[in-house]
Formats: sequence, structure tokens, C-alpha cells
Amino acid sequence: MRGVLARRPRIRWILTHCGGVLPLLADRMELFRTHVGGGGAVDAPSAVEQLGRLWYDMAGTPFPRQVPAFDAAFGTERLLYGSDYCWTPIDAVLAQVTSIDSAVQPSATVTWRDLTTHNARRLFDTDAR
Repeated sequence: MRGVLARRPRIRWILTHCGGVLPLLADRMELFRTHVGGGGAVDAPSAVEQLGRLWYDMAGTPFPRQVPAFDAAFGTERLLYGSDYCWTPIDAVLAQVTSIDSAVQPSATVTWRDLTTHNARRLFDTDAR
């Protein structure tokens, strides 16, 4: 709301756990930004647009609820794989991978692994920016 993202456009922010509650709070943030004096310029990109320009990983428990909520708010163009390994025990990481592989995939031809790999390549490809 204070323009940090606009002032630091070259920082590639990566937020964990699909942004936590951000997908659920983005509309409320926009309401505060535009109607309650949150400090943001009304003609600036919306809170949803600004948050959608960040990168996010799917560490934690991405399915069945977190990734669908994230996708509804921001899309999946900036979603990356994340596991929290080495802080998360290997059994929990493997359970997370199983949940990702068994979830409804993004499309008939693209898996979550494909999508997050493609996004990671875009994030780290300096020529693509």
C-alpha cells in the first residue's frame, strides 16, 4: 500500500506457502487501498495486480485448498515448487509431493511439476526479463 513494489521493480520477491492468507486478503487490501486511506494511489495497479506480480512457492500443504485459492486470486504463472525441506521431515515432504501429483492437474497436458518447472526457468532466465 505504500508503493514498495513499485519502488523496487527489479526485486524478484518469492513468498512462501502460496502467499499464506494473501489470496484471501487481496480484495480486502484493495478495499483499504482505495477507500479507507491505505496510502496507495487510486490509479496505481490494484492490490491483486501487484500481488500477482510476485512469485510464490507451494511449500506446506498446497492441496486440496491452498493452490486452488491461490490460482483463483493470482493465477499460476508465478507459482513455484517448494517443500520446506530441510526443516520439514522427509516423510512430510514426500506426502506433499504425493498430494501434488495426485491433485487435479492444471490441464490435460500439463502437470504441476511441468508448470512449476517452467515457471522456475522463467524466474531464473535473465534473458526472459
